[in-house]
Amino acid sequence: MNEKTAVGKISKQALLSFNMAKTDEEANKIIAENSAQEMLKMIQSESSVNAVLNSVKKYVEENSNIQIPDDVFDTYVQAVLDGKENDEVIDSMMKYTENIDAKDLTIYALNEVHNEWVKNNKYKFADKKRWFQFLPLEYLGWKEVDKDFIYVKPIIESLRKEVSPETIKTKYLTKVNEYLKAHNIKNRKYLEEELKETVNTYEPLDEYQKEEMLKDENYGMLVDEVYDRGIGQDKEELKKLLEDELILKNEELNKMEEKTINEGELNKELNKDLNKNFNKKNIGE
Repeated sequence: MNEKTAVGKISKQALLSFNMAKTDEEANKIIAENSAQEMLKMIQSESSVNAVLNSVKKYVEENSNIQIPDDVFDTYVQAVLDGKENDEVIDSMMKYTENIDAKDLTIYALNEVHNEWVKNNKYKFADKKRWFQFLPLEYLGWKEVDKDFIYVKPIIESLRKEVSPETIKTKYLTKVNEYLKAHNIKNRKYLEEELKETVNTYEPLDEYQKEEMLKDENYGMLVDEVYDRGIGQDKEELKKLLEDELILKNEELNKMEEKTINEGELNKELNKDLNKNFNKKNIGE
């Protein structure tokens, strides 16, 4: 397989990240000697890659009036999974995806990959220190979310869209910031109150997992893990986002006030001119 295909790029990043290859050259050699399907099995990424691919169709159809024909989508998926995507296949998909925002699609895909991971990795639930990883995307923190970016980025880019870790991190933190505000999570105390509802309503979790997480002897530890290893790690950047947001709001308010003052001054001048003209007319009469 060619390392420049979507699966080739995913495989290379995974081989290096998982220490299955020590150098680019070694990773390229492994990829060249295996098919795309064999590589996905080797790096245990079949479900994650399928989740990304399916998220493309789901996102387009949920967020636009466009329906991607099954034959077009199936051809694209098979080409990617076989490591044989080409211009003809991509051009066919681009008719339906070219106006889709790359950052929004990437965040959506990251969420789908994570939900799939929660469903498929129940055996990892035995380690209580990993429980925070079984919560919705908004609670994980960028360090955790970034681990799945290696599966998402090459597939989004196969559709001729550009995404970078920096822009997606900012987009993710903005999403988290909106979530925290919507759920009134201001600090650890508010997080502790809200998290119970989150656990109860998060669909990928089964009933056993929910019960274990919410037991009195476990719940405090779960909150600590989220606050220390999940979104808590992004506290400073989230704080900066809030400060920037406040600055922008103040700037907008200042502009509105300035506009109001300017309009008031203009109205005064107009009134003066009107009164002057009115007086001249009356005097002349």
